[in-house]
Amino acid sequence: MIDDNEKDLLKIINLEKKVTDLTNELKEKTELLEISNGKLKKIQKDYDRCLDWTKKLSDGYDHYKYRYKKLIKTLNQTVQEKEKIESKLLNQSDTMKNYIDCSSYINLISDRYTRLQLISLPTLRTRQEFERQMRNIIKLDNIDNLGTFKQLLQCVWNYRGNDVFTIEDLKKRYGFDNVPRTTMNRYINLLIEVEIIKRICQGHFQVLF
Repeated sequence: MIDDNEKDLLKIINLEKKVTDLTNELKEKTELLEISNGKLKKIQKDYDRCLDWTKKLSDGYDHYKYRYKKLIKTLNQTVQEKEKIESKLLNQSDTMKNYIDCSSYINLISDRYTRLQLISLPTLRTRQEFERQMRNIIKLDNIDNLGTFKQLLQCVWNYRGNDVFTIEDLKKRYGFDNVPRTTMNRYINLLIEVEIIKRICQGHFQVLF
């Protein structure tokens, strides 16, 4: 029969075993906790990095959204300007269109300014003679539109007066009263060249600019 001392000893042994088991379990739990803490720190680090990238992406999105709106505004303005220009081109008068067609031929004539001085001036008494002399200077192979070329020659020959004239006279003579200033100045300069050439052909050079 077990006495009280043996019972107490058994209790102590059992308690020591439980303490040992609990200590071992606590040790295992502590190791798991340390591992979990390490993982948690890594997760926290990754989370902080994600927050940083999210902020950068948000800032970048706002920046590009602003640039996108700015580009759209610029594009719309460009389209509007293009439509305005196209509208102006469509509304050009027939007279302006004719002068635009003639501008390249005017340049061709002015490029041959020095050769024109060699023409026998007394023979240029009619428009037909003037046109014949011009054809001799400008090869017909280089003329894309002979009708436009003849129209230019008619324009040059129309005024045969010997009086001195001004830019205002040119404006009225060639119908530039309602033409925008920048366009008018460009064509006035071309027409002045034509008038100088014609005056040389006619044997006098009395032009005031």
